[in-house]
Formats: sequence, structure tokens, C-alpha cells
Amino acid sequence: MSQNYKDHIEEIMKFVYHYDLSVAWCKAVSIDVLTTKWLNEEEQEGMNSYINMPDAIETHIRLRDCFLKKLKYCTPETTPYYDLLDGYWELAEHKAHEIVLHQMISKSIKEIKERQHYNRNEISCLLSRLNIKTLDGLYAKDPLIKKQVNDFFKSETVSYDYNGKSIINFEDYSYLQKLFLGQLFDIKHTRFFINNTPEGLDDVAPVSAIIGVDRNIICMIWLDD
Repeated sequence: MSQNYKDHIEEIMKFVYHYDLSVAWCKAVSIDVLTTKWLNEEEQEGMNSYINMPDAIETHIRLRDCFLKKLKYCTPETTPYYDLLDGYWELAEHKAHEIVLHQMISKSIKEIKERQHYNRNEISCLLSRLNIKTLDGLYAKDPLIKKQVNDFFKSETVSYDYNGKSIINFEDYSYLQKLFLGQLFDIKHTRFFINNTPEGLDDVAPVSAIIGVDRNIICMIWLDD
């Protein structure tokens, strides 16, 4: 694990995902922030007896459950809080989390590629109706349409914040997989929990998710169907 886990958290929390596609989302928080800023005084007292046992499974389970209860602090309103909070979570064994993650990543990449393919087909149909072979030919016929075409493609990859500022939607899921499995956690002190099995990714849980916990960070990836 990189010593700059806080940098990884900051990076992850800046990712903006496609709201209109069934893709994986990822959010993370440091254990310190979770236990000192997200929990109220009573909840903090309940954690005190666990913090002195950072590698105990009881501690990881407690941190996992606290994180799920406080999802509103780091996830959008569209997140299915109750499906994740009330779901059945189990310790991932025999690297089951890697299989589930791979399935999530594969689905996300497929979803994005299908959208891109759809966009290209839409443009191709437009050119065919106008009896024009290339986009350059279209632009030559109507220069003003170039901006409309560019906006069409951008509409699938760009979101806008409340101030109207454009934000590029995250699409590099191969990088996210490497980050989650190889760079984010201190793997010697990490446990992963899943709410679904590799065999049941499409059927068992309403929202498939993985939570990783170590001494410094807790991070969740879920498939937003």
C-alpha cells in the first residue's frame, strides 16, 4: 500500500460517475475521519473498545457497519442506502471479492462501450439520411452542426455541478480495479466483505458491493444498477 493513502482517498472522492448507466461507483474515507467526525459522541464511545484492536475482525465489522450507516456523508442521494445497510454481509474468502470486483468492472466497461457504440450508430444514421459519408463532409455542409455533434458526444461523458461547471465522468475502470486491489490498502491488515457471491451477482443482492477495511481506510465499490 502506498503511504499516501489520504491522497488515494482524495482522488477517489473526486471521481464523478455516469448517473444514467449501470456502472460501478467507489467511495472511501479514512478511519480517523469516520470515527472522529462522522460519529456522534455516543457512537464514538461505542467504538473506543474496538479502536485498540485495529486488526480484530470485530473491529472491522464495527467499522463496516458504522460506514454503512453514514453513507450519506460521502455518496449521492441516488445511492440505495437501505439496500446496502440492511443487506447480508459476509467475509470474503478465497479471494471471492476479486471475482466479484472483476465482474463489476467488466459490466461497467461493457456498459460504457455499448453507450459509445450507440452514439456512433446515431451519428452514422444521421450521415446516411443526409447522404454524407463522413463527419467532415457534414461539417462542410453545415459548419454550425459541428458544435451540436460535439455536444452530443460530450453529453455522455460530461456532468455538471451545481455551479454549471463541467466534470468529466469517470470511465477508467481498469485503473479503479488496480487501485482497489493493489494500491489502496495495507493488504496484510485488510479484510474484504461482500454482500453477494460471484455466482449470484445478478440475482442475490439488490445492490452488489464490496467493502475493504484496514487500519487507515474503509472503501466501498458497488454496482449502481
